[in-house]
Amino acid sequence: MKYRKGKEMYISDTLSRAFISHSSSNLETDSFPDESIYMISVSQPRYLEIQMATQSELATLHDVIISGWPDTRIETPMAIRQYWDSRDNYRFPTE
Repeated sequence: MKYRKGKEMYISDTLSRAFISHSSSNLETDSFPDESIYMISVSQPRYLEIQMATQSELATLHDVIISGWPDTRIETPMAIRQYWDSRDNYRFPTE
């Protein structure tokens, strides 16, 4: 994987600036909440692809946080290795 400067990470930069309301509960069936699709210049099919990829990545991250981080970066699923260096910041509160 090649390192890229933040300003060269177009999709991440775009998504970090996009506003999506909290009323959206199901990314697969909801229409575009609050017409936020118009805030970014991607087609609807591409937007849905980004949503599904994000949902998948976050599901993997969630599962690893719940089950515990592997001992090494190599053992970490490729989709979430970018979070390895800051893994101590990703925890669920304990009761």
